[in-house]
Amino acid sequence: MPISVIMPCYNAALYIEEAIASVLAQGDWVGELIVIDDASTDDSAKRVLHLAHPKIQLLRRTTNGGIALARNQGIAASSNEYLAFLDADDWWPMQRLARMRAALADGQWCFGQIEHFYSPELQPIPTKPLPPIQTGYFASAMLARRSFFERVGVFNPQLRVGEFIDWFDRARTIAPDPVLLKEVVLRRRIHRSNSSLTSQQHVRDYLKVAALAIARKRSL
Repeated sequence: MPISVIMPCYNAALYIEEAIASVLAQGDWVGELIVIDDASTDDSAKRVLHLAHPKIQLLRRTTNGGIALARNQGIAASSNEYLAFLDADDWWPMQRLARMRAALADGQWCFGQIEHFYSPELQPIPTKPLPPIQTGYFASAMLARRSFFERVGVFNPQLRVGEFIDWFDRARTIAPDPVLLKEVVLRRRIHRSNSSLTSQQHVRDYLKVAALAIARKRSL
């Protein structure tokens, strides 16, 4: 059964074509790829349009609303029973969707391993060791049934960061044990524009995520 792939994008012109290529390389498992350009100021949208691929749908926002709002818009526009996500600066290895769909079987959601890499434009390449390959509880490392996603609810659009931590915490109250794959399903790019966790807005959002999780536990 085809899978809907949701790709939020903000100023990812350097990387988005590689990300899209890794999705399309999954073959017939991809029913549609919905790219949501979140008011980029570079030529990200132009690069997507230039590909002119029949499976790609481009949605363009006029104001930047953040990754949660962009993903929610993509989900609303999608049509398949299975949902997968990929950030526009990362990419998937070959057979990623096939392996995850086979592993999901009768489950509701699944994750695999992630491998980090330094983006080639970082020169000199940093000498700091990369994190080891590990289970990736990230949106881009997940495959989920739409029916399960709808039970959990959408990403919190009020959160600029930590939106997946919040969603994951809600999801575990419904299905506490996602299926886990041993294979790498996501290659996560380290580059200069990666979100910093030191800004005051990010600190406030992570505190908000923690408060929401505590409130949910108290209501059980």
